Amino acid sequence: MSNYIDFILSPKEKDDFFGFLFSSEVKTVFKTLTRVSGNDSVFEFALSTPYSTATATFTDSISLNQSGELAFNSSNKQTPADISISGIKWNATGTRFYVCDTANSRINQYNCSVAYDISTAVYTSTFSTYTKEDEPRDLIFNADGTTMIVLGSKGHYDQGITGPQLLQYTLSVAFSISTASFVKRSVVGTDTAVKSLISNAAGTVFYVSGDQLNKTTSYTITTPFDLATVTFLAEYDHSASISNFNGIAFNSAGTKLFAINNSANTILEYPLNTGFNLVSIQPTNATFNIRSNNINPKNITFNNDGSKMYVTGDAGRFQIDGGEDGTPYTHLVRARNTITFYEGYTYIFNVSSPTLLNHNLSFSTTNDGIFGGGAAYTTGVTSSGTIGTAGATVTIVVPKNADSVTPGSAIGNLFYFDNKHSKLGGNISTPEVKGQLTVYKTNFVDNIQTRQRTALQEDIFYRSYILNSGTDLQVINGDLVINIV
Repeated sequence: MSNYIDFILSPKEKDDFFGFLFSSEVKTVFKTLTRVSGNDSVFEFALSTPYSTATATFTDSISLNQSGELAFNSSNKQTPADISISGIKWNATGTRFYVCDTANSRINQYNCSVAYDISTAVYTSTFSTYTKEDEPRDLIFNADGTTMIVLGSKGHYDQGITGPQLLQYTLSVAFSISTASFVKRSVVGTDTAVKSLISNAAGTVFYVSGDQLNKTTSYTITTPFDLATVTFLAEYDHSASISNFNGIAFNSAGTKLFAINNSANTILEYPLNTGFNLVSIQPTNATFNIRSNNINPKNITFNNDGSKMYVTGDAGRFQIDGGEDGTPYTHLVRARNTITFYEGYTYIFNVSSPTLLNHNLSFSTTNDGIFGGGAAYTTGVTSSGTIGTAGATVTIVVPKNADSVTPGSAIGNLFYFDNKHSKLGGNISTPEVKGQLTVYKTNFVDNIQTRQRTALQEDIFYRSYILNSGTDLQVINGDLVINIV
């Protein structure tokens, strides 16, 4: 903080004091924007032909790192972690969806005010699987929502289970995971890296995918959605077409199997001659590229009629200049890092990184912009080229007030955000800069006042030259220091 308002000169010194002036500083600053991982989300696609990925068009996405989401608590793992989303399923009416958070041993529920519309989703509740399973990967419900079966990839060390398992829960309130109570378990599968769980319509056959063996494996049970008896039925090896196999889904008739190739960022379609019968599966005949930049896709599901497709993946976070954070006392390297804009300066962002394809750098006076209930700030903002391609830039000229003795800022804090997806951006502080600061003769009044002040007195000084040999002027750590000698 700069202390420059009150300092005392003798009458003789006041007669000799003519003032000082700060020279202008370079006011164009170049910055580089990239996208790094760490924002697990759901991506929504519209299908003009039901269950045909060839007709898919991206429509919306939503970050699952919502502000109202329950944080780490003692019922979860003993070490808090960022969320890591895998499986996703809807309830029967499309008013709720559920995701498995493997990092925190829990299932999260989101309610939608409009059926199958993720833009209306609000985090509602969580259910911890920690006492039975460390890493829940996927889940399914029976038709009336009173039974939930969870696929786990790690087991539970304290109970002597170290491999994949299925867990059966009863829900006292249909499709309300907060009312779930454990019933039984079944150890299942030879793939130690299971990823996805689905069933046929009747609930008499289960299908499990895994990315170690790259297979879909089916199991029969005697009583629908009851793990009392689980028997291996058949399997299909995807290795010829998929190198990193994750989520699976069927169309409603079971005549088409969808599989996610995580490393290739694609969805593959496999036709089946007989519905839900892996023995009748045919080689893949269609491939859908999910996004231009890899979102690390994990799982896939559809709405009730196949006109919408949902994929869990990582939307990423913005990082500026390698992530050096400007938050006081931290200065950590991180994503969504805090940066500083000086009033009157021009900032040119290099946005040519391919990681930024399908994204957009925007500014707002509201945190997270349009996703936080605000609007884009467009004054002095221009762009050149297409973001994510060579030579693309976004430029913003930060406004500045005219010189005045009245404290005030031309603009308060700004935020940078992505207007195509939530939770990517961060904070921009906007202190005033005294590019030309003048102290004038005071006619024997002891308090000398500058022509420019700020509300918080956080002034940034750079260079100076002295117009009177009897005055020693320095800038130390950005603060103005004046000595009368």
